[in-house]
Formats: sequence, structure tokens, C-alpha cells
Amino acid sequence: MSKRIVVMSVLLTIAMSFAGMVVAADSVTIDTSGATPFLYEGRSYIPLKSVASFLGAPLRWDSAKNQAVITYLGQELALTPNSFNALFGGQPTVLQEAPVITDGRVFVPTEALRRFYNVPVEWDGATKEVKINGESRWGTMKVEGRPPWHGGPPPWAPAWGKRAQGASGNYEPGAPRHDGDVSPSQHEQDRGKQKKQ
Repeated sequence: MSKRIVVMSVLLTIAMSFAGMVVAADSVTIDTSGATPFLYEGRSYIPLKSVASFLGAPLRWDSAKNQAVITYLGQELALTPNSFNALFGGQPTVLQEAPVITDGRVFVPTEALRRFYNVPVEWDGATKEVKINGESRWGTMKVEGRPPWHGGPPPWAPAWGKRAQGASGNYEPGAPRHDGDVSPSQHEQDRGKQKKQ
């Protein structure tokens, strides 16, 4: 009788482990409600409302401060579109890349999710998708290879390359700045294009 219980326990443990692997491999397409994630200067920008919904994180707009405020894992991140300055847990911080508004929606670079909430984010170059690990499964978003504007500076920057300096203006042209979204060689090509302009 006891051998039978041990065998059943082992089989149940194996079955549960296998089921866990299947769930981990499963992923869903994150609903972007028509907003198109895009790449700019080697960074993936995704709609904040969509990722907040996927993570189950409350999101609100503070019209008095012109900020989008997302709360996840008990911590608030207040983002001001077109600004490198943010608040995390009530404390001032400087972002590597500014969130932006395009087509009336707030887009946030994936770097912010990794940095502040330690959310695993991966780039799949073969499918051109950003993969985000939520609490129970992975979610994917298809990313356009180019931004949703055509030529010239982006809507939130006075000139090409200004955003690369950041709020403190300490970006060095030779310094790597990719976050896993594109290969470093793509950054070299981008810098070469900027020098020619």
C-alpha cells in the first residue's frame, strides 16, 4: 500500500512539473487596441495602457501633473510624456529614454519595465516581437520596424539625436546604448547615418 502511494506521489509530481512547463511555454498576444509598438534608436516602445492591462497593474492619468501613473508590485511609477524625469515610489529618478505620446497614446520604452519592476522582457528578432513575462504567462506584441512618423525629427524631439543625450546630457557617441532590442551593429549603422546628416 505504501509503495503504491509513493509511486502515485512521484507520478503526480512529474505530471505537475510537466504541466508547469507547458504553461510557461504558452503565451498570448497582448491587446494593443490598435496602437502599434515601434522601434526608435534601437529601443522598443510599447503602449503603456496595454502592458499595464496585461500585468494587471492599475493605470491612471494625473491631469494636474500631466503624468501617467502605473502601480505594480506595490510601487508607483509616474511618467511624464516627453520628459526624462520620473517618480518611482515617490522618489525622483531619471529615465534612459523618455516616454512619448503618439497618436494620442502613451508609449513607454521596455527598459523602464525591466529597470523599475524587474519584469522580464525579451526581443525575438525572427518574429519582430517583444515578449513580456506576466505573473502567469508570457505575452507578445508585434513591433513595427520603423516609428509611426515619416522623416525628420520625431514629434517629441526638436532634432534627431537629442534624446540620446538624456536629461543629464551625458551620452557619449561611442558608448553602447542598446538594451537587447537590436544588435550593437545596428547602432553602429544608426550612428553612421546620423554623422552623414
